[in-house]
Amino acid sequence: MVSRGGLEENRRKAGAFGIEFPVVLQSGWKLSKKYGIFATPVAFLINEEGVIERDVARGPSEILSLAGPARSAEGRAPIA
Repeated sequence: MVSRGGLEENRRKAGAFGIEFPVVLQSGWKLSKKYGIFATPVAFLINEEGVIERDVARGPSEILSLAGPARSAEGRAPIA
């Protein structure tokens, strides 16, 4: 996940939402400008080979649905 803002703020949000994957902080809008994505939040599902598996997910509901199958496979309750 790529985020903006401060380190502690992002750690707090990751903890609050149970995010267990890496979060990278971008400087200003550097990556957003490079890829032309300014709406937040957005996410991509990327497979083990680094290939994007699905179209961009926009908004919390679509993003959380990306993690549903993976969380279920790990024995965790799906995110709703």
